[in-house]
Formats: sequence, structure tokens, C-alpha cells
Amino acid sequence: MRNAELERILSSYRLKLILVLVGIVYSIVVMAIPFSKGMVFWGSFLFTLVAIALQYPVAAYITKSGLSAKSRFYGFPLIQVAGLYLLVQFLFGVLCMALATFFPVPLWLVVVPDVVFLAAALIGLIAVDTVRTEVERQEFQQRNLQQKMTDWRMRSRVLAERYYDTAMGGQLQQLAEQFRFSDPVSSSVLEQEETRVEEALSALESTMVERKEELAQQACKETLNALIRRNEKCKECKLNIS
Repeated sequence: MRNAELERILSSYRLKLILVLVGIVYSIVVMAIPFSKGMVFWGSFLFTLVAIALQYPVAAYITKSGLSAKSRFYGFPLIQVAGLYLLVQFLFGVLCMALATFFPVPLWLVVVPDVVFLAAALIGLIAVDTVRTEVERQEFQQRNLQQKMTDWRMRSRVLAERYYDTAMGGQLQQLAEQFRFSDPVSSSVLEQEETRVEEALSALESTMVERKEELAQQACKETLNALIRRNEKCKECKLNIS
């Protein structure tokens, strides 16, 4: 944990250093070029520095501690939006500096587009982050809905592997296969059927541990039938939705 935190801090410092160097190089280059150093120049210069500085909070946000790798992956469009803003602002700023050197360019003709670019970038960042958050929420919800079937599959597979060489081996294998190919998505509509599956599977586990073969065979059949009914109900729900 300490190593991960240290690496995050070092990455933050490296990012700051890179952006500072970019800002310094940009400043030296535009100062060296014989642009007219009027209000248009300084306005374009300032907004481009803002665009460079904006890269840091965006990059720091998607690489902050606590985010999963998938969450960071979904955050890369934020960098794309910030990078596009920087590119557009840089090109527009240099263009304005060049034009102002040879022609009288009113300041408002520079400031208004710069403000629009900045506002569009901020709106884009908020919109992309909102979409990212919603995608992650839906994926989390989907995982929760599938958790029950994942648990059943694991338990049925354990039974099939543990008792494969007994008289119940074939039935348990068939049951495990049925769980394996069942629709994993759960819902409140399936609550009653899934409760029966859970009760039957729990009874099967108990009777297998107690080596009550007749009861185990009955529990296995009940589990299989309950699962089949659950799957049929699941298919009906999907057909009704479509």
C-alpha cells in the first residue's frame, strides 16, 4: 500500500514537472518569435497557459488513488477532451498572435472565442465524467445481479467435483451443467423462484454431507426443477420486455 501511494505521489510530481516544462518551452518560443506584444498577444498567451494547466487536474483525477483499472480506462476520454482543448487553444492563440503582428485585431475577437473554448472544454469534461460514472454504476449493478448465479455455479461445481465418484456423481454433474448454462441476470421478478432454488440447493448440500442418498437424490431433482422453472420465468420476462 505504501509503495502504491509513493508511486502515485511520484507520478503526480512527474506530471507537474512535464506540464511546467511545456509551459516554459511555450513561453520561451512565443517570446522569442517577434510577435507584437500587445493585448491580443497577452490574452492568447494567458489562455494557452490556462489550457496547459488544465491538463494536470484532469490527469490527476483519473489516476488518483482508489480508482480501479477499469475506472481509469473509462477516464481516458477526459484526457482526450482536455488534450483537444489544449491543441485548439494553442493553434488559435498562435494564429491570433501572428495576425495581431500585421493587422489590428480587436481584443474581443480573441477573448470571446477563448472563453467559448474554455467553457466548451469544461462542459465536455463534465459530460464525459457523467457518462463514465453512469457506465460504472450500471456495471456495478449488473455484477450484483449476477452474483447470485455465480455463487450457485460455484457451489454446484464443488458438489460435482467432490462427489463425482459416487452414485450421485452423474446427477450432480448434470445439475452443475444446468447452472453453468443458466442466464446469470437476476431480478425482483425472479425472487420467488430463486428462493426455491436456494432452499433446494442448500438442502442438497446438507444431505450430501450427511450421506443420505435417497434424500440427496430428491433434493437434486428439486434443485434441478426449481432452476428450470427459474430459467423459464427469466425467459418470459425478457420476452415481455422486448
